[in-house]
Amino acid sequence: MEELGSIRFVDFEKAHFDGILEVERESFPDPFTRETFEQFLKEENVFIVALEKEKVVGYILATIFQEKAEVVSVAVKNCKRGMGVGYNLFKRLEQRLKELGVRKLFLEVRVSNKAAQKLYAKLGFKQVSTIKSYYADGEDALLMSKELMPLPL
Repeated sequence: MEELGSIRFVDFEKAHFDGILEVERESFPDPFTRETFEQFLKEENVFIVALEKEKVVGYILATIFQEKAEVVSVAVKNCKRGMGVGYNLFKRLEQRLKELGVRKLFLEVRVSNKAAQKLYAKLGFKQVSTIKSYYADGEDALLMSKELMPLPL
């Protein structure tokens, strides 16, 4: 367990589900359902939750396939954005993925989500391509990726 001020970063537990769904609904116009998250949990994954006073304030979920991983969802409560929670979720995710031998991390982001794009650029992600009409409302997505350097032996 690691901390950022009063925020703790822990592995996902089923008790976090309601809080995650609340953050998801607050963050996205087309939020994932519990069933969608449960489908992702059937795959190899890393799921990290940010807690403040035992309340979920953010999370990141990535699925793993061989030496690649995809961030399938990341969100931070509106009142905690800009405080380093998202950045720290990503750094912890990257560390865990490296430990698992992952070499490349992908994500999709709405073309209109400039704040997230700025964070991803700060984290070292590069734009790979544009995916037309990726989201349910027809908005395009940017596909971004980052090479993960292996841990020293």
